[in-house]
Amino acid sequence: MPNIEHKSRQKWRANYSASLRFYLLIFICFLFTNNAIAQNYLTQLISIDVKDEKLSDVLDRISRSGNFYFSYSSSVIPKDSLVSISVKGVSIEEVLNKLLKGDYEYKEAPNYVILRLAPNRLQLVSEDNLEYDQIHTITGYVVDDLTGAKLANASVYEKSLLLSTLTDEKGYFKLKVKNPVNSLSLTISKEYYRDTTIVLLAPVLIKPGGSKNERYGYQPGDDLLKVERTAMGRFFVSSKQKLQSLNLGSFFAYTPFQTSITPGLSTHGSLSGQVINKFSINVLGGYTSGVNGVELGGGFNINKRNVNFLQAAGIFNLVGGSVNGVQLAGANNSVLDSVNGVQMAGIYNKVQGSVHGVQMTGGINIAKKEIQGLQMAGFANVSLAKTNGVQLAGLFNYSRNLKGLQIGFINVADTSSGVSIGAFNFIKDGYKNLILSNTEFNTINVGFKTGNAAFYTVLLGGGNFIQNQKAFTFGIGFGHDFIFNDRLFLSTELSTQNVYLGKWKELSNLYRAKTLLNLNISKRFGVFAGPAFNLFVDDRTAAVKGYKEDFPFTSYQGKQFSSASNGWIGWEFGITLF
Repeated sequence: MPNIEHKSRQKWRANYSASLRFYLLIFICFLFTNNAIAQNYLTQLISIDVKDEKLSDVLDRISRSGNFYFSYSSSVIPKDSLVSISVKGVSIEEVLNKLLKGDYEYKEAPNYVILRLAPNRLQLVSEDNLEYDQIHTITGYVVDDLTGAKLANASVYEKSLLLSTLTDEKGYFKLKVKNPVNSLSLTISKEYYRDTTIVLLAPVLIKPGGSKNERYGYQPGDDLLKVERTAMGRFFVSSKQKLQSLNLGSFFAYTPFQTSITPGLSTHGSLSGQVINKFSINVLGGYTSGVNGVELGGGFNINKRNVNFLQAAGIFNLVGGSVNGVQLAGANNSVLDSVNGVQMAGIYNKVQGSVHGVQMTGGINIAKKEIQGLQMAGFANVSLAKTNGVQLAGLFNYSRNLKGLQIGFINVADTSSGVSIGAFNFIKDGYKNLILSNTEFNTINVGFKTGNAAFYTVLLGGGNFIQNQKAFTFGIGFGHDFIFNDRLFLSTELSTQNVYLGKWKELSNLYRAKTLLNLNISKRFGVFAGPAFNLFVDDRTAAVKGYKEDFPFTSYQGKQFSSASNGWIGWEFGITLF
């Protein structure tokens, strides 16, 4: 009878456990549909026949056959080495073993197979486990399986409980478990060693093995310590947390909620950098793997990977992956991948990848790759690749390849098929011309023309030096060139100029619309001429002796629109230099 009852309980527990796992899997699939469990890519059978081809090309061929991507560090995979292999109907894992000589560990993730250098093996030597009321303490050593050397700074963690620790300089660890369940799965990890998992049935070590929990997996991308290497990461992330990130590699877990006071004082402890949360609150600052929901930080937020939906901080946000949604900071946002959405900061935004959406700051915006959308800054915008949208700055805009619109006091572009509007528009293959001309209004005019044929700006100044007819003008003009061929083109231009006639407090205004036919004599010299329509608005209370009084001449004053304004048809001809 006792044996029957014991077997019955075992059967009931097994059925209960199976049912629990089933419903847990359904629940997790519901919550994390975007984080589907990876397929069995490594067991797929392929045939391949190559000789003296680059390893990287062979890996690309294998990934196409298996309908996935490889993720690996170029510093540990000899991708330019030449390899030869000829096999038929074997698993992808076997092909990788032949190509990589068995010194690597393979981890599957949705759409990816991660290649990790792991030539060495670990062993966990467990000591007697101690129990104090409801606290279970697990102690032991982590050693090199081949040499027996005790290893410092190895990670020891329990996945399901999100508990972790590091071995000390003698390879010793101590892990405390509150209210332990019947079994615990301890995983030990260290850089360049293969992960090892053992199953502990309290209070005895049973056997080496493995444990799989559908809430856990591996995320592609060679981003280990990318965030931690930044200035902010070096300052705010402790050395213990950096070691955990290095050892645990791409392991990550999902939880609905976390809170922290500082990166070291978190509900997830030293495993916080491996956890993706739906809701995260950081009183002073926090350090997590990522966010799929909302993250709020009184001071700062640091995320190793992606942020989805909303992230806000009083001072700064630092994200190692992409931001998909809204990112807000009182001072600074830094994203090491791309932004798809809205990024706003009081002083400074920097994105290492592309921006698809809006980037706004009171200071400086920087995007190292493509801009599609709006970059708006109180001081300066910088796009180190293509701009397919609008750059709007109080002072300065720069784009390597402008295909949209720039508006700022100074605009700079290496190449441009778009439009730059500002006082100075410096385009590498555009206009940088000095213009000297004569008009019916001034004896001589000087202009500086920048931009391109689509849109250019001219800074203008001039004067009439005839005795008793003095007048001085200064202003700005905008125009477009219609190009007929390499030598001949037509300019259409609008300008506005202040006119000084003896009193600075009584500046008048001259508005001109002109059409000029241009002929390039050489690469650095051209001539032009054409008619101009003028509108003069006279703001003087009285004429000043020695300065021009009748416009444009005493004998010809054009059409009088009012007592203070008149218009006329005039001319302009001159030369273009450079």
